[in-house]
Amino acid sequence: MRWLPLLLLAFASPALGQAAEFDPRCGTPPSQPSYDPPTWVGDHAPTFPSAAAAAARAQELKPQLDAAQPGQDKAEAALRYADAQRERYLLDHDHDALEEAIRGYAMSIQEAPSGRGMDRTLFRLASLLEEIQEPQRARQVYHRLILNEPSSPLVASAYIRFGLYYRHQGDPGVAIRFFEKAAELTTPQRGLALYLAAWAAHDQGDGARSRQLAERALAASSGPVRAAVRADWCAFR
Repeated sequence: MRWLPLLLLAFASPALGQAAEFDPRCGTPPSQPSYDPPTWVGDHAPTFPSAAAAAARAQELKPQLDAAQPGQDKAEAALRYADAQRERYLLDHDHDALEEAIRGYAMSIQEAPSGRGMDRTLFRLASLLEEIQEPQRARQVYHRLILNEPSSPLVASAYIRFGLYYRHQGDPGVAIRFFEKAAELTTPQRGLALYLAAWAAHDQGDGARSRQLAERALAASSGPVRAAVRADWCAFR
């Protein structure tokens, strides 16, 4: 009966019970996360069936954008055009589409700074600025999103992008603070934020904190993030 307290503990703590199975299997721990979130994490993936379809839609929308009156009409036309170019870029990584999408989102913001769906417009602009290696400009746009749209579910994703930036810059302490800010929000990104925070704690050499964050991530995540926590478990020690 000496095993009974351990069994009860496993049932009382789902994360611990699920995590315990990984320990006997640990070999050489991974050195990097097995899941690298896309820049558009929290937003939706492309909806067009192909890059050609997205390009055709953008070509159709361009005359409407050119003819639109300044203000709200032009902002909405620019947004539709930018969305089509963004999806074209995500599907085939065409650099011209990337630049056109950035111009379209910037124009939409300029024409109607308080327009509908501004949180998504800001987030998409920032994520594409990251794609052209403009992290400073991207962070300015993410910061505007956080300040001006505090109730948006994309705020958590913006915090995650800040955290990833600082982790890649070799500053895991600051990265953890941003990941934990994201994890404080009730969004589908909570598990991802905790998983990335566990890796940042791993970068610091803080095994106890890394394991604690990984256990919370395991309990909070599903799908590819949960699979990544399981795959990387040996690193969180």
